[in-house]
Amino acid sequence: MSLSIYSLNTYLLGFSSQLSAAYTSSSIKQNGDLASQVSETITSRGSANPLEQDLQAVLSIFSDKTRILHESFHSFKFPEGDLPNHYRTATVSDPGKLTAQAALDATPTNYLMEIDRLAATQTNRSSLLASNEITDLDEGTYTFTLTAGDTSHSLEVDINKSGLHPDTNKDVLKKLERRINQVDDSLEAFVTETQRKVYSTLSDNLTEKVVYLTIRNKNTGSSTPFSLEDETGTIVDTLKVNHVTQSGQPAQYRLNSSRFTAETNTGAADSGKLTFGFLDTTQEPVMTTVKVGLTPVEGRVVDLLLAFNGYLNWLDEKSRYFKPSLKIGILEEMNSAERTLQGIELGFDENGLISASSKFTNAFEGNVSQVREALTGEKGFFTLMAAKLEEIIDNGVQNYAASPEETGVDLLV
Repeated sequence: MSLSIYSLNTYLLGFSSQLSAAYTSSSIKQNGDLASQVSETITSRGSANPLEQDLQAVLSIFSDKTRILHESFHSFKFPEGDLPNHYRTATVSDPGKLTAQAALDATPTNYLMEIDRLAATQTNRSSLLASNEITDLDEGTYTFTLTAGDTSHSLEVDINKSGLHPDTNKDVLKKLERRINQVDDSLEAFVTETQRKVYSTLSDNLTEKVVYLTIRNKNTGSSTPFSLEDETGTIVDTLKVNHVTQSGQPAQYRLNSSRFTAETNTGAADSGKLTFGFLDTTQEPVMTTVKVGLTPVEGRVVDLLLAFNGYLNWLDEKSRYFKPSLKIGILEEMNSAERTLQGIELGFDENGLISASSKFTNAFEGNVSQVREALTGEKGFFTLMAAKLEEIIDNGVQNYAASPEETGVDLLV
């Protein structure tokens, strides 16, 4: 006999009925919440969702889902030691809003967390320009100052409008992207190309390619702002690359009604023995409970496996918007962990969805050190997935988007 816990759509994980009734009933409720918040439950493949017609909206959701799952994997620490009755596990009532990790000597108790504002990175976005049009900037060398925190850089960009291949708007933004990425590791710049509808009766085309430059601080908070200022020429002013679309700001939260701020999306309690990761703002308090024993650890593992399945299901649903290399890269990382997963009675199918045999609970409880190594060791599944998701975040979600021609979708920007 097995307990079936449903994840996104029709996929399920089977777990032994040896789990206690208290654990199974609470876990099903918690996993249901997790699926709705992390995996965005989709009732049918044919359902119409306006967001599905907008690549940028899909990429925004993809960014949030990847960030949340990465934080969930990254924050999970399998308790050390051989005495499970001393283990501490922090569980949260809303895993889409908050992660929590307890040290072995954390105090078993409850906390109420309210997240009023997430820490944010400063983000600048240039004007939206027709990709293939020749730039309006005059030929020559443009010099501008990039200031990030207390550090300033003087940068040059050469504009070429002679010869067979004069610089287009896309060429100019690409030059800016390269120069900024070369001089300051605290910032990331990337060019995005998409399509917009053409409302001119003089054009034979229904859409045109458009392009813009995004510059973003890699660090959250307000302590390290950046700015750009023209020195020679007006490339900054003309392209409006100094236009701030999101200001850097610290997080604001309330822990047991006491107010705090943080430059990053993290917090702590119990003299640092309990740490939090902020994922989203809250409408009502999120309960964090520090529990004792092995069963809560197993419950948290189940939550993460279900969240991972939901993530992959969502990627499959939206596969038309992404390069095939995205899913292939994730599956390659999973293949490297296949043998260790099999050792604790976990497997995955050709789509990467995790499944557990009825022996999973026995393996979990019978050899804790093996399970710990298989999940959170140097080559453990959670370790590998956290690193892969971090790589996706660092590369920028825009780099995984299919081209406008591949999506087959007319985009409005």
